[in-house]
Amino acid sequence: MPKLDVTLTAEEIAGMLLRYIKTLAEKQVGNKVAECVITIPPNWDQKQKNSLLAAAKISKLNVLGELLLH
Repeated sequence: MPKLDVTLTAEEIAGMLLRYIKTLAEKQVGNKVAECVITIPPNWDQKQKNSLLAAAKISKLNVLGELLLH
């Protein structure tokens, strides 16, 4: 197997995971998924929140809102 020299950002990796989850949700509901609400842990700082929102954008999800866990 050839070695690939690829560097991905955390946002890109999270975006790939969200895209996969989006695909699973679409198969489950039988419709396209374009919008979501994201749950964010309360101990995350603004940079971490922004990274998660960037990941959602990479996965082509429109974030309607953010829920903070308590």
